[in-house]
Amino acid sequence: MANQCHRVYFFDNTDLLQPIAEINPNGFLDVKEKEYNSVKPGRLRTNVLLKWDKDKIRMLR
Repeated sequence: MANQCHRVYFFDNTDLLQPIAEINPNGFLDVKEKEYNSVKPGRLRTNVLLKWDKDKIRMLR
């Protein structure tokens, strides 16, 4: 999916729709730590984080 798109964003499921993660064109998954910890998104964790290459996940502060 990352090879077909320029960027992919993951949003929380609240009314604010804040981006909590994005996939860069180079294949890195950047997760915003503060936003991720505030909503604890289960689907992002089980469907993306656990299946993504561990060397390509970056937690942004």
